[in-house]
Amino acid sequence: MIVRKNISDQVYDYLVNEIKEGRLKPGEKLPTERALSEKLGVSRVPIREAIRSLSRMGVLTTRQGDGTFVNAKNPDVLSKAMDIYMQLDDKLVIEFMEVRKIMESEAARLASINATDEDIIKISEINEQRKKIVEASDGDFDYHKLYEYDRQFHFAIAEATHNSVFMNFLDAIRTTLKIQQEGSSTPVKSNAYHQKIVEAIIARDPDGASKAMADHLNAVTESIMRTIGKRST
Repeated sequence: MIVRKNISDQVYDYLVNEIKEGRLKPGEKLPTERALSEKLGVSRVPIREAIRSLSRMGVLTTRQGDGTFVNAKNPDVLSKAMDIYMQLDDKLVIEFMEVRKIMESEAARLASINATDEDIIKISEINEQRKKIVEASDGDFDYHKLYEYDRQFHFAIAEATHNSVFMNFLDAIRTTLKIQQEGSSTPVKSNAYHQKIVEAIIARDPDGASKAMADHLNAVTESIMRTIGKRST
């Protein structure tokens, strides 16, 4: 059976193909609705519908008074889907942590193999910055700032794999778990785990890097389980 696509679906496919083929690049502004209407020979209504659909998926982003742009970041569809699941049952965070441990342990292993000198310098510098914050805090931790360095640290490791799927997937998980992870583990202990991960990557020790990451995320998971347990009692 052949299904005829409506006009908005055709406009949607056109825009996706323009992005896929690189004719519309990340961060680039889309032509106006009027320009697209004239180019494609359709009214503005289906163009508006297609843009709205792609915006909901995170492919496009609209800036008030400035226009619509191709999202400079990869679409965060995975992150949005996870957020919905979390709202239904926060205990699902434990299941996501299991997936995260598998992914990030492998990322650490690959980073120890594929990381360039520049990658290692970046990972080490982020680690040192986080350590300085903890050491200077006197126990009064700025969890928002620590989380940001923590996010940068794990994402830098994902980048060092030189595998974009790792980067996108892990970044989506990190965004979803932000609320659950802020303050969920002792910053001093996290620094110790991070240091072991860095040392293993510098030593080009795949098994050591993978184990250090798994140990770190096991500790985070245990902290989150305790937090969830307190909320449910």
